[in-house]
Amino acid sequence: MASFFHVYCPEGVSSKYRLIVFDDSKEAFIPLTEFYHDQVNRISESSVIAYLNVLEPFFYWLKYQSRYKARKVWWDDESEAVKEAVRQYLLDQMHCKIRGRDGHEGVYLTSKSSKTVQLFLSAIKGFYKTMIRLKKYSHANPLIDLEFKESVSEQPGERGNRPRMPKAAGTEEPLSYRKQTDSYFKIINEEWVPEIIGDWDLPYRYA
Repeated sequence: MASFFHVYCPEGVSSKYRLIVFDDSKEAFIPLTEFYHDQVNRISESSVIAYLNVLEPFFYWLKYQSRYKARKVWWDDESEAVKEAVRQYLLDQMHCKIRGRDGHEGVYLTSKSSKTVQLFLSAIKGFYKTMIRLKKYSHANPLIDLEFKESVSEQPGERGNRPRMPKAAGTEEPLSYRKQTDSYFKIINEEWVPEIIGDWDLPYRYA
């Protein structure tokens, strides 16, 4: 199956890029190439390659199957268009269930969900952070919950209607940040959600 792919620059070839990502037409895809070179200076190369491996199928899908208001979505499109494309990818290609919540959307894993959902969400969020930092994407990060900071800062303290005391004071129960993230798409369940089976006689087959 055709997809985007990456190759290392052969020895003896002069290029500013150590690795180049190509699209399915074998044309260099600079956004992902720049993403690799930015991230490899921040995290391990194996982690960046893992990111590329989940992003390349998405960008191939984006090129041919994405839709927003009856048009194709481009990687540098407006935030809402990219957000909708990611939502459809999670539903159609990664077999997740999605439910809207205040300011974000909850992602529920099912028995058919890809094992790389969390990796994909981290990768695509990091990709847009990089593009914004490199001034190659001019919109707000579509993978960020813009209301997150306000919701966290408004967490009430134990004393009621008063700001929380500093953590060092030790006078209040610490906040759990396990589920608190600024991601727009938040994985709600750690394990897959069983789906209802339509076979009414299933319980009796092995009785």
